Amino acid sequence: EENLSYLTSLMYMPVTQRSLFHDNQWDYNDEAGMSVNSKGSSLVINFEHYKNIPEFIKTEIKCLTHLYFMTPASFKTRGRKRGLIKANTLAGLTRVGLAYIDTLFTKMSDEYGKEYIHSTLYSLTEINRELFEKSANIHNQAYSTDLKIFLDNLSHPSSKVIFETQIECCDS
Repeated sequence: EENLSYLTSLMYMPVTQRSLFHDNQWDYNDEAGMSVNSKGSSLVINFEHYKNIPEFIKTEIKCLTHLYFMTPASFKTRGRKRGLIKANTLAGLTRVGLAYIDTLFTKMSDEYGKEYIHSTLYSLTEINRELFEKSANIHNQAYSTDLKIFLDNLSHPSSKVIFETQIECCDS
């Protein structure tokens, strides 16, 4: 019952002025300090767009995204020294990361069947480094700083509060 209460609290937690955690679309357009030039779709993350990612995995990514937005200083690594992250940066790198993870699950679904993948994989921690690397070879977008940050965040020690163990998806 305590777990159900926690899950309910999480699902109805506001993540932006316009969006709750359970929403398939997180809209950062009303966040404080946003430039007039940064309005519109660049400030929206549409989780529903990534159809090959199982819902449990989307929930993990949502947790990571929100944790990074709320406590970016805890994810400091070489070269990243700022203690805050702007919503447009967060939305952009999350969309790039989701596209990559969608490629990963497309490859796994092609090999093992979508139903099997969606019924047996409940965490990114269950995916080995080899699968992450194979997906990188077929991903149709160029490797970018945003993708590097996303993957660094997945494997960062601070992400252990979500994943309980370190994800080995890249060299950080």
